[in-house]
Amino acid sequence: MKMMGVELPSFDELARLAADDPAALEALRQDLVAQHIASRPEAKHQKLERLQFRINGVLRRAGNPLHACVLLNQLMLDSTANLLNEMRLLPHTEIDGPSQIAMSSKKPHLILVSKNHG
Repeated sequence: MKMMGVELPSFDELARLAADDPAALEALRQDLVAQHIASRPEAKHQKLERLQFRINGVLRRAGNPLHACVLLNQLMLDSTANLLNEMRLLPHTEIDGPSQIAMSSKKPHLILVSKNHG
């Protein structure tokens, strides 16, 4: 399967790697990210590399894949809120909704709880 100009393994192959060889899956992820950044215009490389650095930091902090998803979702929401607030500063720009987007407290909206069955 091809995605954004990069050849991806099949879903079954990715699932097998996730189950049997997580290190190989991570190496593949890093390689695909590097290929994608390299395929973009050179002027975008530094910005994309900084963003990937932030994403990698989030992935390192996450305790499990669901936690990573929640943290990455929060990163995207914060980025969108920042963009909307910046757009409001532009002259003659009207954006529907409240005058300021409330910035979150960096706490995930989803709290993972372990329940002991005993």
